Amino acid sequence: GEIHVYAQKVVVEDVYDDVTEISLEEAKEVSPRYDLDDIVDLEVTPKNFGRVAAQLAKGVVTQRIREAERNIVYSEYKELEYDIITGTVLRKDKGNTFVNLGRIEGSIGPNEQIPGEEYKF
Repeated sequence: GEIHVYAQKVVVEDVYDDVTEISLEEAKEVSPRYDLDDIVDLEVTPKNFGRVAAQLAKGVVTQRIREAERNIVYSEYKELEYDIITGTVLRKDKGNTFVNLGRIEGSIGPNEQIPGEEYKF
C-alpha cells in the first residue's frame, strides 16, 4: 500500500506560524470552499518516502501519543495532590511499596511510610 502524509493548517488572514497556519488566499488555491478558521489538509509526502522513513514516522507518532497519554494521566493525578486516594499494594522492593492506583502504578518511598506499618498483598 501507499502512505501519504498530511499537514493540517488553520486558515487565517495573517500568517504568523507557517507550520500551523495558511493564508486564506493560499487555501482558496487548494479549494475555493475554504473560509477563515477552516482546517486544510495539505499533502506533504516526501518524494523519497520509503519503508525506513515510514518506520521513523511511525516511531515519532507513537512517541507523541505516549507523551500525550502521560500528560493526561499526570494532569488527572496532579489534581488529586494532597487528597487521600486508595490503591492496591502490588509488591515491596528495597523498602519501596508499589501500589496500583487504577490507570497508573505509584510508589511509596521508605521515608513516606509510617514506621511499623505493614502492607498486605
